[in-house]
Amino acid sequence: MLKKIGILLAILIGIGAIVGGIAFYKANNEYGLLTASIINHEVVARPETRLRVSIDTIQLGKDLTPYFPDNLPLPSWLPWDMPQLLPKVLPREIALLGGADYANNAFNLTVFMNEQRGGPALTKYLNTQSSFRQAFPAVLWNDAGFVLRERGIVAMEGELPLPYGLEDTILESWTLDAPEDMLTLVGGHVAEGVIDNRNGEIVTLIGGLAPIWDTSLDKLQANSQFAALLTQLAQVFDIRFAVDFENADTVLVQIRIHIAKEFGGQLELLAPLALNGIKQEMMNRYRLTLESENAWNVDEETFVSDLKIIGVEPKLKNYFATMFPAPAPPVPAADAPAADASIDPKN
Repeated sequence: MLKKIGILLAILIGIGAIVGGIAFYKANNEYGLLTASIINHEVVARPETRLRVSIDTIQLGKDLTPYFPDNLPLPSWLPWDMPQLLPKVLPREIALLGGADYANNAFNLTVFMNEQRGGPALTKYLNTQSSFRQAFPAVLWNDAGFVLRERGIVAMEGELPLPYGLEDTILESWTLDAPEDMLTLVGGHVAEGVIDNRNGEIVTLIGGLAPIWDTSLDKLQANSQFAALLTQLAQVFDIRFAVDFENADTVLVQIRIHIAKEFGGQLELLAPLALNGIKQEMMNRYRLTLESENAWNVDEETFVSDLKIIGVEPKLKNYFATMFPAPAPPVPAADAPAADASIDPKN
């Protein structure tokens, strides 16, 4: 008898495990409960990709939490505070990749996210938000919006239309033949980017974005100063940047411009003049201090500019205080006895 009961219990436990496993499988497919794999943005890169911008979202979350107001209005059932919660739910990486496709007269763009949890729900949420498309009205985003290609890979594709005749302008100074090597990111920064200009990608982007500024590349070229800039851009091989927090009040920006030797000296002379104007504008408009150190590295044919933006702490604290307003104080009960002002609490 006991043996039969034991067999029956084992069968019931097995059925329960199967049913529970099926339920968890369905819940994981719908909500992405299990942690997805670590996947780099290069998985969505194309042969024509020349632009890469990546944000280490986990590190950014860690750097920003000190600016959050105390007692954030999180749900009471959550067992974590904000610094503990963000590394568990944020995508590991958000990246933007792009490159010119003259066969289709477009600059192709891909937004990539390495989600770690909640991928299926994340895509549904993102596709209900209109702010992303509104922020980039010049880009023709795919109707499908954000798509979960597989766990860990959320992507959205679009294209920036290029004006007719731009290809001829590019071919005056560049070739459309793909370089033998692809420029990738180094890593280890909160944000990092590179644009490979060996096919004139910077001018391609300027031409594609010109209509947003109510102008055209032809009109820009009619300006002597801009025409001189285009001449110099033909000597630029690539531009890199990286962003990090040095401390709570200072952001570091590193810029590296790989340029032909004969133009490197000119850039070393002109860059401080341009930066002086930026420094004044940042102080007047945002009350931020910009410090810079610039150098021309002859051996590497690279202009180096290390910038410090000082004064960000009060700006960020004010921003997040606005984003997460403090909860209203509790309203006293209507039947609570009013305090008698005639009674001295010291007596």
